Amino acid sequence: MPRRLSAISGSDVVWLLELRFGGRDYRWGTAHIALTNASSESLDFAGGLEMSSYSESLDRFTYTADAQSISLEIVFPDIDLAEYVSRGFQLGAIQGELSLVQTLNGSPQQTYEQRSIVMRGSVSDAQFGQPDRPAGYMAFSLEGALTQDSGSFLKSSDVVSSDRFGTLSAWPADNPHIDRPVPIVFGRPGRYRKAASDGTVTSTAGSPAYIIEMTVSGTLTQSLAVANHNVLATAVRTKSERDGETQVIYESVAGDSTPFSFVDFSDVDGSGTGTGFSSDEKGEREWWIGWTQSGGSALENPYSLGQGLTGAGDLTRWALNYSTIPVDWAAWQAVAETLNLYEFSGYISDHTITPWDWLQEIWKFLPISVRRGVDGIYPVLHDLGLASNQAVKITTSPDFSRAGPVQLEGSLADVYNRIEFSHAYNGRDNEARTYSAIGDYESYSKEPEATSSAITVRSQNRHGSRLMQETSAYVYQRSTADKICYDLARRHSLIPKTIQYRADRSFVWLELGDVVAITDEDLGYTDQVCQVIARGWDGDSWIFTLVFEEDPHRDTQGT
Repeated sequence: MPRRLSAISGSDVVWLLELRFGGRDYRWGTAHIALTNASSESLDFAGGLEMSSYSESLDRFTYTADAQSISLEIVFPDIDLAEYVSRGFQLGAIQGELSLVQTLNGSPQQTYEQRSIVMRGSVSDAQFGQPDRPAGYMAFSLEGALTQDSGSFLKSSDVVSSDRFGTLSAWPADNPHIDRPVPIVFGRPGRYRKAASDGTVTSTAGSPAYIIEMTVSGTLTQSLAVANHNVLATAVRTKSERDGETQVIYESVAGDSTPFSFVDFSDVDGSGTGTGFSSDEKGEREWWIGWTQSGGSALENPYSLGQGLTGAGDLTRWALNYSTIPVDWAAWQAVAETLNLYEFSGYISDHTITPWDWLQEIWKFLPISVRRGVDGIYPVLHDLGLASNQAVKITTSPDFSRAGPVQLEGSLADVYNRIEFSHAYNGRDNEARTYSAIGDYESYSKEPEATSSAITVRSQNRHGSRLMQETSAYVYQRSTADKICYDLARRHSLIPKTIQYRADRSFVWLELGDVVAITDEDLGYTDQVCQVIARGWDGDSWIFTLVFEEDPHRDTQGT
């Protein structure tokens, strides 16, 4: 995330550009300015930078690592670019940075290290040699580096193989599970509660287990690999097609020095007791695990040792450690506690999936957008229920005035006020075992007994009943499923509005994603909560686009 500048009344804005070319640093500003750095050096930024337009926007509830790009024009002092290019200098190799500082009565209000960096990148599509321009003139785009995730959670060798498990005493030469991937397991997949139940935990097939030992005859299962790592669980529920049995978890190290966890049918309780599965059951070739026992979390949370990895904030940070995309770690840490209220469980067994692609299945049920910033990808939190006393208060004035009409964003096709969310997937048949719901479900007789909210009632009164059905293989916790239903209802029940406001230069501190409580007497708004989803610079002032999400629980009027 960019460094937030301070709210300084009456302050002005100076844009800064730095380019490194031919082993030398060049600096320009929209006004001539000198900044002091940490070494007490004065860095001179010559004038001449033209910044007639700049814009950035936030597509809510979307996820992108796309590079930024901005068009610029500058003049290198005492340089003939055509001559430099003829000598072999590559304009595409020039690295640059665009930033902002504030001035008050001509005096800079930040040091060099305190500048707000807008973007970093390299020169692209450069033009030079204009006949009516100085020899050092260059028009170009400053573009951030293209980023594609090439990371992975598992290696292609993290499978059932003789290289990894062939030294086990009962390793079968014709193992039916050869080359099956031993999964990474997180949370407690398979453990869920039905809505209509008395709170008793119910078990289903949460993650796969694969044969690594068989009896001498080579026909009956003796031990199963359940995770490609150590786990917190002391016992799990091992499931055949016909039955289930509680079994102790053991840990060992495979032939490639990778730790793994397994269950042993010859000792299911740690005291030598053999399995109760019948010979017919032990002859089965498909096994699943339900992580339902006390203390039964799988992967340990690296950010909270001794606890299972299940909260979405910590799960995201864990997954991004496997990614090759630059990450703004401080920004993710800042929202981790909020996102950890959403709990996910499941397994990863595809060694070809990247962390970026896999995380899409988690993020789409969270109240966030993910953007590319100068320090890497970072989240923007969308708290649609935020109260006005938690927002930045702004009253319209000559310094912050409406610049356009109220715009409805969307149509009836975008409205949904009955939400069904299927979850608690059974891995064996790939079907959900239960669901949560919100909206007009009076006619439903099966579980759950759905609830309504003021926002779904208002939406149904305006638009009629409109159904959205969602599902996730990574949600087993009913409280999380209910929260997702409520979030989706608030996101889709009513059509949002946007309004553009023109603001004085001093509003440079207002950033994308900021929540504002605006008072606009002409529109009848008093401390109306909204969010900044776009900001632009037109050379003289800021243009902010605010989105208004109606909330009957909070708002006093229904415009």
